[in-house]
Amino acid sequence: MSASDSSELNNLRYKTGCMRKPRQEPLHDASSVDQILETESASRGAKPWQRLNRTDRVAKLRAFAVAYCDKHELDATERVDLERTLLAGLERRRLTGARDVVYDAQNGVLTAIPCLCHQPQAKRFTLKRPDRRVSTLKSLGAGKQKRARRRTRAHASPGPEIDTGLKETKA
Repeated sequence: MSASDSSELNNLRYKTGCMRKPRQEPLHDASSVDQILETESASRGAKPWQRLNRTDRVAKLRAFAVAYCDKHELDATERVDLERTLLAGLERRRLTGARDVVYDAQNGVLTAIPCLCHQPQAKRFTLKRPDRRVSTLKSLGAGKQKRARRRTRAHASPGPEIDTGLKETKA
């Protein structure tokens, strides 16, 4: 049994222990434990990409990098660069949604990453931003309209106004 198999086994045991309700008597039957682990491992393969934990996603991204490099006949340095790019994209949460990757849940294989771009001249990989994002300014309202104030004369005297329409009377 390799180290990765034992870590997966420990991971499954931990998950089943968290999901089970506490019982009065402890389980001593090895066959029941094996049966629980088998059902967990069978149900584990059918999870969609969003439900996978980080360890499983990293393993599937590395397997995708190997398959991609074999398909496009890329060398080992480009494979390492591709793995580094994919893991950085995972950390930046660019590969977390269902639309970010094409994942076959039945087989547990990552088939494609639509936003992955390969630049053969520079021997670089980039993850472009998806086009599905809508600008936040478009979803906002029109906002407040500022009213134009009429300026009053600053030099006008505050004294009484003179009515020019009155006639002069002799006293």
